Amino acid sequence: FSFFRSFFLSFFLHKQTNRQTNKQTHRWDRLKAQIAMAYEEKRLQKINVATFDTQLRDLQLEYEEFEIDGDDVAVRVHETFELLRRTELDRNRARAAKARQRKIIEERMRWKVNDVRVKVLERERNAVDATFFRANLAARRREMAETVVYKKRTAVIKQARKAAITQDADDRSARHRADLESQAGAVEKLKETYDTVVSGCASLLRAATVDLRQDKSQF
Repeated sequence: FSFFRSFFLSFFLHKQTNRQTNKQTHRWDRLKAQIAMAYEEKRLQKINVATFDTQLRDLQLEYEEFEIDGDDVAVRVHETFELLRRTELDRNRARAAKARQRKIIEERMRWKVNDVRVKVLERERNAVDATFFRANLAARRREMAETVVYKKRTAVIKQARKAAITQDADDRSARHRADLESQAGAVEKLKETYDTVVSGCASLLRAATVDLRQDKSQF
């Protein structure tokens, strides 16, 4: 009986020991699997962190580019406002100069001295016309004296006025022709003088260069 008891006790103890050993082995395997999974998870997290760092750097670069673009836009806006300011200043300056010129013209028109040259010329012209008209009307004095009808007297006066206009035109044409003839005479005199001077110079040149025009074959 004691032998069987010891045998059963040893068998039970051995079984318990194997069971505990198996449990510890399974636990250890499970721990190693968990450690491997944790290591793999850590490696994946490192890869994610590196990816996030890369994305963060890309975002930082984009942010810097946006800042540069914003500065460029601000500079352009400032240049645009400066151009508008200068344009407005130039426009106001031109408007002020124009207003000043208009004011000067108005003051000149207000305080100017009347130009009587046109009136003098008109007066002289009217005097010449009146002279020719009186002369033609005096030549028709007999017709005027013999005429009683108003219509005929008016016709005689019109004829005298028309003859005065024609005479005035002939007189101006004659004076114009005289001026042209005087100018043509002056030109002819200038030509004659030029020909005289050139002919004198030619004779002097021929006399001075006679040695140059001689044959030098005997030398």
